[in-house]
Amino acid sequence: MDPEITSRPGDLSKLSDEDLVRHYCADPPLREAGEELSRRCLPRIQRMIGVLLFKKGVCPPQRTKTDFFEDAIGRACLKLIKGIYSYRFEASFSTWLSTVVESAVEEERLKVKGRGIEPNPIPEDITVLEEKSATTILTRRWILKSIPLPLTLHCSTSTSSSNRCLSILHG
Repeated sequence: MDPEITSRPGDLSKLSDEDLVRHYCADPPLREAGEELSRRCLPRIQRMIGVLLFKKGVCPPQRTKTDFFEDAIGRACLKLIKGIYSYRFEASFSTWLSTVVESAVEEERLKVKGRGIEPNPIPEDITVLEEKSATTILTRRWILKSIPLPLTLHCSTSTSSSNRCLSILHG
């Protein structure tokens, strides 16, 4: 970062993006430079997300493209504001901004995907569910009834838990 900004610029609209970042990140920060930078960046963010969304198809199937577009713009603007101090002037500001936007879109996609919001399964009829439960209970009862009695349980316990065994012997 270049903290050596001593003069206040007259017309911010004539400054480059990089100069606006320098003025905004200076000590003390020039708030108007941040506002001008945000005003310039919003249309570019919208355009970049539109390209990713409509040409590359990054929108998860659970969301409408409009909702995803709006959420991704909000996330990208937030990442721009929080990450402006990480811009190191090694690449052009546009390159850095496109990286921020792509990262924001991917984070939003993963957030939606991670929610597990899949198309809802078709609910089963309650009578089908009751029949499944009854079948499960009957199966368990049949298994228990098929074990001949009396049975004897022998538990061998030793000091090592890996040596424990449980054997069922029919008497």
